[in-house]
Amino acid sequence: MANEMTKLLNKIERRIGTKALVLPDEISKDTWAKEVIADDTIPTYSRYFPHKITVYLDRDKTPMDREGYYLLNPRMVDGAKIIGIKDINFSAFRDTGATAIPGMVSGGLGFYDFATTVSEYTYDDIALLQGSANLNSVFNGHVFVDFQYPNRVKFKMAVGRQSIPFRVVPLDVFVEHPLNLMTIPPTSMETFEKLAIADVATYLYEFLKYYDDLETVFANSNLKLDTIADKSRMRDEVVAKLEESYVSPANKNQPIMICV
Repeated sequence: MANEMTKLLNKIERRIGTKALVLPDEISKDTWAKEVIADDTIPTYSRYFPHKITVYLDRDKTPMDREGYYLLNPRMVDGAKIIGIKDINFSAFRDTGATAIPGMVSGGLGFYDFATTVSEYTYDDIALLQGSANLNSVFNGHVFVDFQYPNRVKFKMAVGRQSIPFRVVPLDVFVEHPLNLMTIPPTSMETFEKLAIADVATYLYEFLKYYDDLETVFANSNLKLDTIADKSRMRDEVVAKLEESYVSPANKNQPIMICV
């Protein structure tokens, strides 16, 4: 899994052209992953194309503050930085076992009543199920997720009910991509690489510019920083591209498209 980062660092070195240079230890290639990719590139990219994971919040075991917000434990997301919450993962309720929810139809949440699966599923069963759906459609029983950064989440219902009809809640949570880069789609890797190149170039340029054109008794230093400076200026262009394209069919975690 570390090979993805190794490949990226090798590519950055080739694109910037620093392989022939003996860089100081403070900005050597070994520091780029933690000093630049982890602190600059991944957070910026994740704000537009986050990594989505599903966590199961047990309301009986999760602490709640005085305002009724559940506090997500960092262990639930493996220590990753939480960006936001997409919604409740309703499809996860189709699982059996501990996540099965009794009374799905009576809650008006659009679930198939699992109780009918043990019957012969006759015409009467279908009619009763449809009648129940028609009755529930009169009311909006949808559950809304109220998320407050960094880890507070609350559940509300449109009909004003104070409690939701299930104990374990599967949540689709947006987090930053891990440092191994394995969660970044190959179709988006080209953009991520350009952003990483620009970040590393900025990191190098801001350090080396103070040592360029220095006159000593032995020689004058000319580090030829023009190429690095050009790569550094590329960052604004890449970020602008992310802003323009993050709400698109290519970003499955931001599926909403607004047509004006």
